[in-house]
Amino acid sequence: MSGGSYNYAYRKIADLADDIRPTSLLRKAFKSHLRKVAEACHDIELVDSHDARPGDEDEAIRKCLGKDGPKLMLSEAVAEAVLVKAELDAAIDIAYSVHNAKNSVHNEASAVHKDAKP
Repeated sequence: MSGGSYNYAYRKIADLADDIRPTSLLRKAFKSHLRKVAEACHDIELVDSHDARPGDEDEAIRKCLGKDGPKLMLSEAVAEAVLVKAELDAAIDIAYSVHNAKNSVHNEASAVHKDAKP
């Protein structure tokens, strides 16, 4: 396998998980979480290096995110939807502006044409 899309950064995370001194239950829990993060990063790196298929990283990511995963995914989806809505609103405003400007020019031209008739 070639790997290396992220210079094997998952190894640094795994090493950090190993190196943190487990002086409290909170640190032990964090070390466990870092191991899950390292595994998810490893699987992501394999996929992004084309050494695994897209989706092969999903299970490790879900394990890493735990029970908050669906809530976190929904939060990301909502944030993305807000951005898309803002872009769509801007595009609609531009379209209306162009449409209204064309109608204004057309109306002015019609008025000039009517005034020019004997």
